[in-house]
Amino acid sequence: MWQFSSFLSRFFQSICSKRLLVLSALVALAAPCFAETFAIPHISHAPQITDFSGLQPTGAMLELKKVPIFIQNSPSDGKPPTQRTEAYLGYDSVNLYIAFACSDNDPSGVRGHLSRREPSTPFDSEDYVQITLDTFHDERHAFVFAINPRGVQADGLRTEGQGTDFSWDAVWNSWSHVTPEGYVILVAIPFRSLRFHTADPRGWGITLGRYLARNDEQDFWPRVLSSVSGLLSQEATVTGFENISPSRNMQFNPYTEVRGFRALDQTDPLRPKFDTCFICGKIGTDAKFVIHNSLVLDATVNPDFAQVESDEPQNTINQRFEVFFPEKRPFFLENSNFFEAPLIANTSQAQLVFTRRIADPTAGIRLTGKQGPWNLGFLMTDDRSPGESVVPSDPNFGKRAYFGIGRVSHDIGEQSSVGAMYTDREFNGTFNRVGGVDGLWKLNKNWNASYRGYVSSTLDTTGYFFGQHQEAVLAGNGKRFSLSLQYLDITPNFRTETGFVQRTDQRSLNEYGHFYYRTEGKHLIFHGPEENGTQMWDHQNNIIQQVASFDYVWDFRGNIIFAPIIAYETDTLRPQDFPGLTSNRQYVQDAWGLVFRGSKGRMFTWSTRLIQDGTVVVVPAAGQLPYTGNETAFTQTFTVRPTGSLQIDNTYILDRVLNGNSGLSVFNNHIIRSKWNYQFTRELSLRFIGQYNGLLASPTNSSLQTQKAFNTDVLITYLLHPGTAVYLGYNTNQENVDPGLCTRVAGTTECDPSGAGLLRTRGLSTNDGRLFFIKISYLWRR
Repeated sequence: MWQFSSFLSRFFQSICSKRLLVLSALVALAAPCFAETFAIPHISHAPQITDFSGLQPTGAMLELKKVPIFIQNSPSDGKPPTQRTEAYLGYDSVNLYIAFACSDNDPSGVRGHLSRREPSTPFDSEDYVQITLDTFHDERHAFVFAINPRGVQADGLRTEGQGTDFSWDAVWNSWSHVTPEGYVILVAIPFRSLRFHTADPRGWGITLGRYLARNDEQDFWPRVLSSVSGLLSQEATVTGFENISPSRNMQFNPYTEVRGFRALDQTDPLRPKFDTCFICGKIGTDAKFVIHNSLVLDATVNPDFAQVESDEPQNTINQRFEVFFPEKRPFFLENSNFFEAPLIANTSQAQLVFTRRIADPTAGIRLTGKQGPWNLGFLMTDDRSPGESVVPSDPNFGKRAYFGIGRVSHDIGEQSSVGAMYTDREFNGTFNRVGGVDGLWKLNKNWNASYRGYVSSTLDTTGYFFGQHQEAVLAGNGKRFSLSLQYLDITPNFRTETGFVQRTDQRSLNEYGHFYYRTEGKHLIFHGPEENGTQMWDHQNNIIQQVASFDYVWDFRGNIIFAPIIAYETDTLRPQDFPGLTSNRQYVQDAWGLVFRGSKGRMFTWSTRLIQDGTVVVVPAAGQLPYTGNETAFTQTFTVRPTGSLQIDNTYILDRVLNGNSGLSVFNNHIIRSKWNYQFTRELSLRFIGQYNGLLASPTNSSLQTQKAFNTDVLITYLLHPGTAVYLGYNTNQENVDPGLCTRVAGTTECDPSGAGLLRTRGLSTNDGRLFFIKISYLWRR
């Protein structure tokens, strides 16, 4: 049957383009279960973007081989694309070449701006093409390369079931040209930027995709069915590679940084002071060595782990548990997927490796890669920060923590695996050690199951503790439905000082599901209900949380989503949760809200989220117990692209809580942030961020202090390619802190310990943080 389909495809290539789209789509529908195989040609001359005449290949581009037709994945699975896409593949001894000719009957509707390389959400509401390369053909991990019509790059590492992490950086080339008929893109990916086994008879897995923002449309070759869970399981196979190698390359990435700063030091709360350095220098280097073509050894000395990218704003007020801020430092992000057990449905509430726990290392070494069915990840480093965050009289002063992390997993069959994990943090005679096993099983094309089981052994200054973490998940995804079921059991004494666990002492059942009616009409694409629920007990069988929420979502063309929400929640505080409670106390809350977001045109993108609910006030005034408050949580983002080079991202976050009994204000927390980025060229950019934080607190209803701050961040970046860059930055923070910092004890320089921390003023009277820096790095590859 497959030979017959191939014959039909060749026959239809002689027909006019409109018939080709329809008939080839029918061929793809006729044989969706056969994996496509594509023989890639070796070419004698490197193609150039000028080898396109309009959208037609000429010159050296003719040596590349055209792939079969693209098929729509969404919003109308299996239908011909609304716009024609042709792609071509070829290789020489140095590079893999992929060319795209993207037709568009309305070129004015093509969305593509000149922007910074790889923002946190690359190409939000923009057109782009994407290449996914599964070089080990294991259907589990893949390299991802994406390019918008202006040639801006984004790259990442895809882990099946977890999506794509766009924090990974590689050196590769792309060129683009917008034409009256659409746009063309040429990509050259050096083999030395990839990892693979040479002479692998299985070939590589590949998918090529195109996204049309104005239609919210995703097209793929080969066909990717929305009714099948996963992308890599539906990839095509590329064969024909000969005499290629990632090479046993070495690369060194030295950097130097000069900075001057003035910062508030509160290491000793009784003696806060300002630290100042007019000129401080720092140098260091990273090194990378490739072993056996597929293993990568990274070493770093005096690494630059400063975070150039700022954190997105989040509300951290009146939170019972730690708020998660994702890692943004490149060293820790690269190959991070080798250090975490596979997740499905994003259900886990714990991760054993959270590298923001490593704040100030001196040196480190990391080994990651793949050998046959084995996946390996090992990391060893130190951390000076624990000894730097205490006063000189503290016995921990000047001491370092040491981290060791290791993970090994073995692939089984198609997209199943088992693995083992171990982490260790040692500090001045104390330790935290966590180990365990995990597994991921692909049950069929729609359903997956996973298990993670860990134990922890902890010795600190208060004693020894042993804990356990168990998690089992069943998840299914199809064209219309999604369902995930999770059982989670974390004992009270489970600890991970290398990872992130928001809440221990719980046994919980968690569930999420949706069912969409796919109308795929002129205006409405789909609509349907979504719901999730949680039932949580502690290990004394007390119900400590119940959550049930429901929303109904409408997805309209033009990337417009609207969803009203209703919810019910109970929380129980126990005596161990809050001093002063003599028995368990339950708090009941109802909620309603809505989500409304879209990007109707190329210039504007917005997202609105409003939730009106009850909340437990866990920051009551001194002498009071927690009580129920009425909360309004509002988040509004609005992005404006007035020109092809300027993007303005605006965010407003409001969290307002009223006393549920008296109706009086507990606090109002405002976060206003505006980020401006102007891209002069693909390499040179100017970024400005202004952010205001205003916490207005009632002293009679809360223990909070009124705090106000305005932070300004300016960054000029010249990024030739990842690893070779020049950064020039300035940051300043103005806060409502009295210049004297605190109320002093008479006749001493110490602060009054009965005070409430820093002495606050009404206005932004003190600059408590100022930083100027220049950083230069250079990537040398051999």
